[in-house]
Amino acid sequence: MSKKAWALTIVGISVLLLGVIWANQRQYQATEVEKCIRNLQNYEFPHTRAYAAKVLGQMGPAARPAVPALLEALRDEDGQVSRAAAEALGKIRPGPDAIPGLMACLKNPRPFTRMQAAESLGCIGPPAQEAVPALKEALEDKDVLMRLTTAEALYKITGSAQPYLPIVIPVLESQKGFIRARAAQVLTAMGPDAKDALPELRAALDKDLPSGVREDIQEAIEKIGGKEQP
Repeated sequence: MSKKAWALTIVGISVLLLGVIWANQRQYQATEVEKCIRNLQNYEFPHTRAYAAKVLGQMGPAARPAVPALLEALRDEDGQVSRAAAEALGKIRPGPDAIPGLMACLKNPRPFTRMQAAESLGCIGPPAQEAVPALKEALEDKDVLMRLTTAEALYKITGSAQPYLPIVIPVLESQKGFIRARAAQVLTAMGPDAKDALPELRAALDKDLPSGVREDIQEAIEKIGGKEQP
């Protein structure tokens, strides 16, 4: 057999093997999705249901067949399950049929579940336009972290930061370091569109801050495009 024929044979075998590997991987993913759906729907222990939702989220778009089960899990009585389901939906990036379920979750009595629903709507981005009115309503939430997360989600969906800066900027004066840090993270996500926040960010650096909070504020200044003052 000539060298050319050998080369073509090797290429053919390689393509065949890659095809087999790809098919097996798809079959494995499908099997894992089905297994997680069963655990999510039927398992007695909440931590197992929550873990199933987390695994589905890690699969990303490959887990889209699980979207109906995850939407049902948003109404789970256990907070860790509803939160994990909301997080998974954001990672899977579902179609428009999932948006109403996440919107309804913005009124969940558990703040971390509400927050995760808002964050996931932001992850979906512009296709989640229909959620904008519900998110704007959520800007009045009593939980400050929920308001910050909602402002970030609205920015990611609409591409406009200006309407939401009045929600974020005052929080830089919070007495709680982790809340100031979260406000800085939201401004970092907004980048140059949050340039009006630079004076407050620089003023915040003059205060006695934990190192982690200071780093978040410095990063926000950098991402917005302002030079840190000495």
